[in-house]
Amino acid sequence: MFNFLKQTNEVSKLLQLPRESKRVVFYSEGSNYWVYLSGIVKELIKFKNIQICYVSSEKNDPGLEISNGNFHSFFIDQGYPCQYLFQNIKTDVMVMTTPDLQNFHLKISKNPVHYIYIQHSLVSLHMAYNQNAFNYFDSIFCSGPHHKDEIRQIIKVNKLQHKNIIKHGYRRLDDILELPINRSKNEIPHVLIAPSWGKSGVIESIGRDLVRILLENNFKVTLRPHPQTLKFSKKIVDEICLEFSNNNLFFFDSSIASINSLVDSDLMISDWSGAALDYSLGLKKPILFIDVPKKINNPNYEKINLEPIEARLREDLGEIIRLSDIALIPKKIRHLLTNFDCGKINEIRVKNVYNLGSSDKIGAQEINKILNTLC
Repeated sequence: MFNFLKQTNEVSKLLQLPRESKRVVFYSEGSNYWVYLSGIVKELIKFKNIQICYVSSEKNDPGLEISNGNFHSFFIDQGYPCQYLFQNIKTDVMVMTTPDLQNFHLKISKNPVHYIYIQHSLVSLHMAYNQNAFNYFDSIFCSGPHHKDEIRQIIKVNKLQHKNIIKHGYRRLDDILELPINRSKNEIPHVLIAPSWGKSGVIESIGRDLVRILLENNFKVTLRPHPQTLKFSKKIVDEICLEFSNNNLFFFDSSIASINSLVDSDLMISDWSGAALDYSLGLKKPILFIDVPKKINNPNYEKINLEPIEARLREDLGEIIRLSDIALIPKKIRHLLTNFDCGKINEIRVKNVYNLGSSDKIGAQEINKILNTLC
């Protein structure tokens, strides 16, 4: 009861702020999403005439720690208080990385609000997301040309109203590109397992066997599950960690926002995860894709006549192995580590991602433009 009252008080404090003190409201599900919003927030703070509110549904979100006269932060859990906030917020612009606005627990406000969607993955918009995931957003910030082309077709096929389509870029990749990377390979090859989530995902289907085979072949292994795997398949992850916790070559990374396991590893094993694109395009390291069934959240995705980027780039970023060939994975890894051509990555990166190194400034400028049109 005490926590509910505290949450309700936070909602009241935000709603009672004068309109000019909350012209832009950012919403984050938690610390894993701060990486996608942080740069824009910090750039937007520099606009002295714009007051920002940052709402997170996780106490440990680094965004809640920012101290600035133009910035107000609120911890509001995902339950009823957050739902009430969404339905009653009075703001000019709301920025979020959470799709499916209006489709589930987060509803649009009864007041006029311009909703902006920021990408938290490079994956395509029409296969990995629900069919109506972007219907209620007014502006879509696109990471690359594929997002622009996809949202245009989504608007046409679903007969949606006009949307503001912005050539933005991708903060996660900018972060990785800023890192001082040591290109020398580890003495013991280090494999990062970072797949997507779902019943057909790598961890859910072959996680234990995969880790065992890698350790038996003297690879260092870091298991980094998707947050949704930790939410829906925690038992499987716990069993893997328990079984291999005494092996000094086994490590566990619970945060997709963490950069260390990306930098320290030599190769990633993945499936249809957007993390594979971040890893290879950012670090020029190879991916071994285990060919589990496609992650399809939109059964009608083929109505959008575009090949998803997570399918199109697979063979450029590494190799694909059948699920039934799991015993051959050690051999495949050694081959990739020796023969992967990273020279083509620069060209692929430039072709598929907007505004490399400057996405934050572009994003803040575009939000400012939107605010000026709403005055």
